[in-house]
Amino acid sequence: MPNWFAPIRFRSDQLTNAVGLLKEEMRQLGSLILKAADATRVPRAARWRWTAKKFSDYVTQAVRSHPLIEVVLREADELPQTNAVIATGPLTSDRWRRKSRHFRGCKR
Repeated sequence: MPNWFAPIRFRSDQLTNAVGLLKEEMRQLGSLILKAADATRVPRAARWRWTAKKFSDYVTQAVRSHPLIEVVLREADELPQTNAVIATGPLTSDRWRRKSRHFRGCKR
């Protein structure tokens, strides 16, 4: 799932800069992304790097095993009647792109 995120470096982990402070706040708030990054971290000086596959697998497992999340891997043809997150990307079909315009507020 999180392949879009894995190649990004987290930069410094030091609390002497804004990036390090933000990451520490995210850790204290229980960020799944930071947990995954910490668990799959490969130390290299003060930078963060990790194996993209391990990072992706960690986040995917956490999402799929969460009791309040249902992962449905199919093309949506209608919006659900309940709250939902619909994740799409560069492979979004033309049909769904056209259909989704009205609820995204697009005029064209």
